[in-house]
Amino acid sequence: MDNKENLKIQGIENIPKTMENEEKKNLKKSVKEVAGKKKTEKPKAVIYVGPSVLNNILTTGKVYKNLPEYAADFISKNSIIGKLIIDVEKLPKFKRNVEIKGTEEYRMYYECDRIIKEGGLL
Repeated sequence: MDNKENLKIQGIENIPKTMENEEKKNLKKSVKEVAGKKKTEKPKAVIYVGPSVLNNILTTGKVYKNLPEYAADFISKNSIIGKLIIDVEKLPKFKRNVEIKGTEEYRMYYECDRIIKEGGLL
């Protein structure tokens, strides 16, 4: 998002021409800081949409704000699992697509399922 968009969002896109340059810089800097804080304050919730993994390492439908370290280690060793952790906002689209043969979601889910059933996860 560029500076003009930040200003527009904040409703101050038309900074008065009488304002001194230093004041304009400070105002723009404040807007950037506020916009930046909003982005970093809320960690996005993610959900695991793959088949459940043994020993409750990952459970289908479990929502996380922060992945536990044991899950992060497991994912680093099994990259297909990491692809099945999605933003919660993307869940409806994923659910639709996982039912359609040939989609990326379908392929990932059933590949993961096959690997789990064969005991191929570390």
